[in-house]
Amino acid sequence: MRSSTKRLTLFLVAVLVLKLCAFMTPTVMAAPVEITAKIIDANFREAICSMLDKAPTEKIFDTDVAEITHLEVVFKDITALTGLEHFTSLIELNCSNNKLTNLPALPSSLTSLNCDSNELITLPKLPSGLEDLSCRTNSLKSLPALPSSLTLLNCDSNELTALPVLPSGLEDLSCQTNSQCYQRCHPACLHLTAVTTNFQLSH
Repeated sequence: MRSSTKRLTLFLVAVLVLKLCAFMTPTVMAAPVEITAKIIDANFREAICSMLDKAPTEKIFDTDVAEITHLEVVFKDITALTGLEHFTSLIELNCSNNKLTNLPALPSSLTSLNCDSNELITLPKLPSGLEDLSCRTNSLKSLPALPSSLTLLNCDSNELTALPVLPSGLEDLSCQTNSQCYQRCHPACLHLTAVTTNFQLSH
């Protein structure tokens, strides 16, 4: 009996020691990944370095940008935003007044996008939580599907001939100076109320 009790006690002690060791083992954190080469546009890279208080020649790591929530890069002559996928906490992006012909995949966390005054022909898939979209003064011929969360849309001065289905929660729409847009866009806008004071479609 004593032998059995002793063996049981030793077994319980061993189990307790193993649990304590597992609890005390430090969590292994993933090492930072350098993303400098992925940011191919020199002006975009320089803007990021300036935001991070780094010299233009310093390396940029994914951990440097992962916690950035607001990014404003305007009037920088940027032609590409590759590397944007590493801004995993980004909420607001203002990349207006550059030389962008396309945008990369947008972070899923994004709620506000201003890409006015570029050379955009298309837009990528929009994040499901996007609330504000301003894409004025580009060469857009169509817009992607609009998320149900969208409350503001300004697509003035493009080449749109129609609008996609408008979210029921949309409050502010401006679609001025788009060729041949009126007849095709107007039926899509019938649900909008008087609060949409910027609603104008060119003939």
